[in-house]
Amino acid sequence: SSASPNILSGAGANTTTNGVRGASISGGGATAGSDADFPGAGPNLVNDHYGHIGGGASNRVGNENADAGDATFATIAGGRRNIAAGQYSFVGGGVDNSATGYISAIAGGDSNRAADSFSFVGGGRKNFASGLTSVVAGGESNTAAGVFSGVFTGENNFAAGRHAGVLSGETNNASGDNSVVVGGSGNNANGA
Repeated sequence: SSASPNILSGAGANTTTNGVRGASISGGGATAGSDADFPGAGPNLVNDHYGHIGGGASNRVGNENADAGDATFATIAGGRRNIAAGQYSFVGGGVDNSATGYISAIAGGDSNRAADSFSFVGGGRKNFASGLTSVVAGGESNTAAGVFSGVFTGENNFAAGRHAGVLSGETNNASGDNSVVVGGSGNNANGA
């Protein structure tokens, strides 16, 4: 492209979708089945303009629709099978993470999702930041679904209210607006 070329390094199978400009893949990737130590490793792929992948394998930047301009400027630093499909989204590393919201981010971990605008997951496993400007710092199987909600750590905690939070513990629920569960197990803060 005369506007900005694509620059691809690493495995020869690394690629960009037709018509994408300004994309870069710094390294990593593999032709499917070519790495005996990582048999599931595949190429890295950039689907939208100005996307970047630093390394790793089987990572995808951009979404899979026909518009190469609706998930631009997304970045994956590394890791494996990560997806940064929201515009300006970011995944630092880890495996099977998916940042699909606008300016959403996942630092790392395993199977985490940041699905709404400005949502963030710091790490851990199977955490889900699904509310606008929601945060899950870590832990496992925690969900921040309310607007401006957050879960700090623990397991199976749920913050659904607006400005609601769960600091720790397990199976706690802060579903009321401005509600907080500090810790423990099986606690519910349902009222505003």
